[in-house]
This record gives sequence, structure tokens and C-alpha cells, in this order.
Amino acid sequence: MGVGNSKQKKKLSIEKVANKRKIKSLASVAIGCVMTKAPTAFVIVGICKLEHLQDNIWALRLKLKASQVEHLESQNASNLGSLAISLAQILR
Repeated sequence: MGVGNSKQKKKLSIEKVANKRKIKSLASVAIGCVMTKAPTAFVIVGICKLEHLQDNIWALRLKLKASQVEHLESQNASNLGSLAISLAQILR
């Protein structure tokens, strides 16, 4: 599987959770996943756009189910640091 296909597969895993939860922002789902795994993580760093701040605020409100976090982890990375980086890269 090429890098493009892998990136698309990972993005689809985030879209699946977002669609099921009726969430428009994929970034909110990605951040919410990281926040579920590490509730003390700080996500508001380097915000340049209002949209990014809104994504972070929605992510703070989002409580993902264990099955949704497991789904995202299985498609993206095996540890929290890698998961955060992987999710950020696909959303660029």
C-alpha cells in the first residue's frame, strides 16, 4: 500500500467516526481521540485561525466511545504520540 493509500485509509477512519457522531470537523474527532487517551493533553498550541480554535473547543466537548478510539488507533498508530502525529498529518 502506498503512502497516499495509507493516508486515505486513515482519513476514512476519522470520517467514519465523524459521520457516526454527526461531527463536521475531522480535526475535532482527531483531537478528541487524543484527549480521550490523555485527558491532560494540551491541544491549543499555535492557533492562527478561528476555525482551529473552534475545532479545539469542540474536541474538548467530545467524548468518544472506547470502540471509536480503538477504531482510530487500529487505523493510525499504536501509541499516543504516534497517534497524535499521524492524525495531524492526515488532516493537513
